[in-house]
Amino acid sequence: MNSASARTLLLNIVTLLTTLTLSGCGGGGTTPVVPPPGGGGTIANPAQFSASPSSALSALLTWSEVAGATRYALERKLTSPTKLADADFVPWQELSAGQLRYEDFRVPAQANVTYRIKAVSASGSSSGLESSVTTPKLTPSPLTVQATFDTARSQSAKLGAVGGSLSATGAGGVIYTLTVPANALLEDQTLTLTPLADLTDSPLSGGTLGAVRIEPEGMTFLESVRLRIELPSATPVDDYMLAVQAFGAPVGPKTETQTEAGWTSVSGGAQVKVEGNDAAILLTVLSGYGRTARIFTVLNSQIYLASLDTFMNSVKPHQTQEVSRLPSSQGVSSPGVSSQGVTVPGKFGHLTYPPMVGWQETEFSNAVSFVPTYLPPGRNLEVRIMQAKPFSGSIQQAFAESWQDVLAQLDMVSDGPITGAAYYGSETLEEKTSSQGWPYIRGQGYVVNKTGATYYLSLFVIKLNNRVERMSVVSQKIQSNGNTYSLNQFSAYPMVYDNLFFSVRFDDWKDKGTSGSLKGDGLVGLYAGLKLGHVDLNDSANSGGLEGTYLALFSNGQVYFRAKLPSEGFDGLNTQAQPYYNGRDWATYAVQGGQGVLAMPYGNIPLLVNANGVVLTTQNTKHQYVKIPSVDGAVFNGTYAFPKSEDGGPKEERSITFSANGTFDDKGALYILDHEVTYDDNFNVTLKLGSGTYQARNYSIIFTYLDGRKLQIAFSGLNYDIKNQSPVSLTLSFNDDEIFKQ
Repeated sequence: MNSASARTLLLNIVTLLTTLTLSGCGGGGTTPVVPPPGGGGTIANPAQFSASPSSALSALLTWSEVAGATRYALERKLTSPTKLADADFVPWQELSAGQLRYEDFRVPAQANVTYRIKAVSASGSSSGLESSVTTPKLTPSPLTVQATFDTARSQSAKLGAVGGSLSATGAGGVIYTLTVPANALLEDQTLTLTPLADLTDSPLSGGTLGAVRIEPEGMTFLESVRLRIELPSATPVDDYMLAVQAFGAPVGPKTETQTEAGWTSVSGGAQVKVEGNDAAILLTVLSGYGRTARIFTVLNSQIYLASLDTFMNSVKPHQTQEVSRLPSSQGVSSPGVSSQGVTVPGKFGHLTYPPMVGWQETEFSNAVSFVPTYLPPGRNLEVRIMQAKPFSGSIQQAFAESWQDVLAQLDMVSDGPITGAAYYGSETLEEKTSSQGWPYIRGQGYVVNKTGATYYLSLFVIKLNNRVERMSVVSQKIQSNGNTYSLNQFSAYPMVYDNLFFSVRFDDWKDKGTSGSLKGDGLVGLYAGLKLGHVDLNDSANSGGLEGTYLALFSNGQVYFRAKLPSEGFDGLNTQAQPYYNGRDWATYAVQGGQGVLAMPYGNIPLLVNANGVVLTTQNTKHQYVKIPSVDGAVFNGTYAFPKSEDGGPKEERSITFSANGTFDDKGALYILDHEVTYDDNFNVTLKLGSGTYQARNYSIIFTYLDGRKLQIAFSGLNYDIKNQSPVSLTLSFNDDEIFKQ
């Protein structure tokens, strides 16, 4: 912030203080600054240094200023009690050049302590000046205060097992909100909040900003509840009153106001007495974007103005506000268009997250929000990284409290049970451990806003280092083509935000694993082979035979074992997120001395390395798996089509033409190869024909349309010769669909 107005105001105050050119002192005199000794290479000690007990458990130290000192070094030696005594002085505190007092709050009662202060400059340090203090005996002094409550402003509500919230507002505008999570109460209970009206005989000179009584007294909650106290929006005058109370400053100070980049700076100051010495106080209140910051300065010499100027100019307020309700999103012309915005990792608190390509990112003071750059009218979807919060309870408790936090931000309420991610195979809230080593839990449920609109909310909670990190996804429940759905039920969207969830890193956590790659030496790579299929007792004629199976051995020790590839192949695949989708198909492997095991969820599968690849033993039968060569850089040349359909449609509508220079022209083949089932045609990338470029890598083919749409499908390369650009047929997609050259 530009501190011109604050500095001008301060100079006006300083001109009134004739003693500020030297260190101020009371009684009409001044304490001279001690000059450095002439001709010497060291700096002098302070002329004065005193230590006195400020309480039974603290000591106050003061010393005089030394010209040329860049800092002061304070040492301490405890001589009694004997069991705590120090053999010699120990370094205790480094203090700035402008600091001439220090209060030590780490002193035992009835202790003898000797302090030594040294002035330090570029030429060295002084010999040191000592002062001793003895703290008195600690005598209990209980306080008696009288609380009066404003019963006219009491608020009551009946809450039960589903949870809820209750708010009351005090006479001064302070808002008290009690939030009770689900399952904190076993039965309905009437709760009451009563704001404090007055607190007499309080030893606190600053007054009471707010307090509230919660009734009935002695209540026991089964889950952690939250009490939020919101102070009314402060004004510079309100803040200045704190200075009036603390320093006896005059009421109604002169102020200067400055506006810059959405922030308003209001500064006020006055001449005061501090411990009997003349001084100046300056208060600057910065307000904007829904937040307020206060900078309070007390000084007794003009020599500090330059440092204050530098500090004020270094203040760079964020130009973001708090996120609350679901933000709106402006769509673009076509589905699947990638954003040209943020392409580098982001940082929020301890958390580092990857860029969300194709999503608009907005940073707020309490969250980072992502919305797709393309959303048709009437649709919405938001992914939100929430602010971390300290937490010491169980992860289940953390989830329950975080769910209430999300509802409070979105201004919504739950509408039904909260379950595990049912479409991923678990209907219960279960604690799991990621491959990075941190525990997490996730759940979902329907929520409703004040207008009655229903949304689908999913919450991902991570617990580590006595705090919780939270990420949420919310989308409105809508109807289209006779179906009811929300956008986070489309497979394309969960894959994007789950990749975000499992790709985050923390600056205070060492990951135990990383995402795997199929590029590497030794066994790493993609294999194909045959194994005995699943036996279906109800269909013995079509079960139990040999079936083709893929085996992917990743560089990080993960393994993928299934009859079909992932729908988008392996390019860009976050292997740490995949076990959450298909836990049965993902596991780990270990090999030593040519032998090893696949540790699958349903049992271990022996593995043997041989000259042709690897041999797996399933159902007491050995099966050979052969490595599939890389398809990176593969190009095709010619037109390929599906056989004529039963409805008599022409082949041209289901064909695609490739060129060896990396371009394609789709005539309906990609619609079949996509295998995407959507409830809404707005999100069907391949519904409209088009042309563009293609690229093969990591057993995937990425199609990029000229209008910005993007499609990625699996390409195993099985039985494919990369040297032959025009084979008789191509096997594409996770379904191994075969299309034939025309």
